[in-house]
This record gives sequence, C-alpha cells and structure tokens, in this order.
Amino acid sequence: MSPAARRRRRGRGLVGRDFNHHHHRRRRPRVVLTREQISIGVALLLGLLFASLLLAALRMAIVRTRYALAGAAETEIQLLERERQLAVTVRRLRDPRRLQALADEWGFARPERVVILGGVADGRIASATGKQAQP
Repeated sequence: MSPAARRRRRGRGLVGRDFNHHHHRRRRPRVVLTREQISIGVALLLGLLFASLLLAALRMAIVRTRYALAGAAETEIQLLERERQLAVTVRRLRDPRRLQALADEWGFARPERVVILGGVADGRIASATGKQAQP
C-alpha cells in the first residue's frame, strides 16, 4: 500500500473497517474436547462446588460456635457473681455473733455438753467449758 493510501486510511478512523477479516493473523485451530475431557472438567467443577459449600458450612458452624461460646462465657460470669454473693450470705449466716444474738432472742440456753463430731468414733464428749468428759 502506498504511503498516501495509508494516510487516507489512517485518517478515516474506525468507520468502515472490517474487524471480522484479519489477513495478517493466522487462524487458531479449533479445540475439540473429548467426552472424557468434558467428564473430567464437569467432575472438577462439581468437586470445587462441593468443597466451596463445605467450606461455607464450616464457617457458619464456627460462627455459631463462637456465639455459643460468648453466651457460655457470659453465663459463667453471672454464675461466678452469684456464687460470690452466696458465699457472702453463708458467711453472714454462720457468723457466731449473729447466731448468739438469735439464740438469745429465741430463748435458747447455753449448751452443757458439746459432741465433737470428729471424735464420735472414739466416743469423746466435751463439756461447754472445753473439758473432756466421758459419755
């Protein structure tokens, strides 16, 4: 092609050009897949799909487990606080001064003898004064 014709052609832009016809490129040979290749491709795609669904299910299970763990941690904190409150209540209820005041209020007399439970096996009995007496 002459330089003048090239300039004329360049100046036209894309209007009127045939993009379907390429003389300078070689045509690629058409790829023909066998049934075996298609079956392998389909099997790979199905395997990939299954693996993706499995991964999504596992991630959802992890999220559910994390929520359950957070709930259990919150319950543990509440139970520990309740345990602390109950321990304080037990200490208050077992306070010897409180028990003595209740005993005086309700008219209980001071015990004459106290049985030591740890020594029940050998039959020891202690008096209110702390002296050991025989049964």
